[in-house]
Parts: sequence; structure tokens; C-alpha cells
Amino acid sequence: MRLGIAGKGNLRHTDNDTPVFFTPERFSQWTHLAIVLDPFTQEALHYANGVLLTPSRLKDITLLKIGIAELGNWNDRRNQGCVAILHLSSAMDEFALWDRVLSDVEIASLTQ
Repeated sequence: MRLGIAGKGNLRHTDNDTPVFFTPERFSQWTHLAIVLDPFTQEALHYANGVLLTPSRLKDITLLKIGIAELGNWNDRRNQGCVAILHLSSAMDEFALWDRVLSDVEIASLTQ
């Protein structure tokens, strides 16, 4: 899973990735995904089905402001000569955005 954050102004974007999670045996299965950006610990926390997969250090801890965004797709438009486009080949049932850091227990409760 990847959380890509565009850089402010002309700064490069940063990616926060997990090790490979969606392998063929997981295809066609419902999966609850969550990412928590924790400015206090300076980490991006990736969860699948309520279980923490991996924390990764945020490379840039400036205040996150969501502007133009894509959910489930990645398209780096800055590299116009060789644009990589990755599309979510699935269905999304629900999306929620909180204005605070959720705890491990709160993330796990969302899967029930």
C-alpha cells in the first residue's frame, strides 16, 4: 500500500509504502484499509483488517492540507514525459476521514 503526499510548491512528493501486501491469495477478498498520519510520532501507520502492517517515518511533517487528491489511483503528473499511472482495480465500499489520530483500538473497532 502507498500513501503518496505531494510536496509543497516545487518540492518532490514523498511516498510511504508497506511491504507487498496484496498478493494473489488476497485477491477477491474484502479488506479494510486504514492509514494514520501521526504528526506527534512523525509516522504513517498502515493497517489492514485492523492490524498494523508497518509504521514508516514521515519524510515531511508539515501540516497536511488536502487539495486536489486521488483516492485509489496514483498518477505522477510532474513527470510528463513518462507518466506512471496505477489504478485501483477493485471496488471501494466506504471512505472516512478523521481530523485526529485514531488509536490502534479505534482502527481495529472499525473492522467489526
